[in-house]
Amino acid sequence: MQKLTTMEALIFFKKIPMFADLDMEHLLLLKEISQEREYKPGDYIIKEGEYGNDAYVIVSGEVEIAKNIKGEEKVLNVLEKSDYFGEMAIIEEDHRSASCRAKTDCLLLVINGNTFKDMMKSNADISFSILKVFSNRIRKMLNERK
Repeated sequence: MQKLTTMEALIFFKKIPMFADLDMEHLLLLKEISQEREYKPGDYIIKEGEYGNDAYVIVSGEVEIAKNIKGEEKVLNVLEKSDYFGEMAIIEEDHRSASCRAKTDCLLLVINGNTFKDMMKSNADISFSILKVFSNRIRKMLNERK
């Protein structure tokens, strides 16, 4: 799989709602604290119940989000390019609430949670962007339940 240049990574991050309001300095820092990882179909990226601290952004491929319900793993959603997951673990510092598995060949940017948390503490714009994402997700879930 093709790796991202620094410029490609900056442009990519800027298109993601969670990072869209970041200035160039913070986008560069985000690139520095991110690692590219490849996954093959069926590879687990996150397992439900494990402790986790990193967030993931899909550069290419598809990722299934699954949860153990009554002893059976059920696929809840399929994420694709520019989607992200695992960001709740950065805030909550808790166990993973669902499993995430590569559905296809995937290239992901893995964001170090501790360093990202430090960025959030030092920049209100980053924290506000994250809060907007969480608020939108909660609103969407509530609307889907009506």
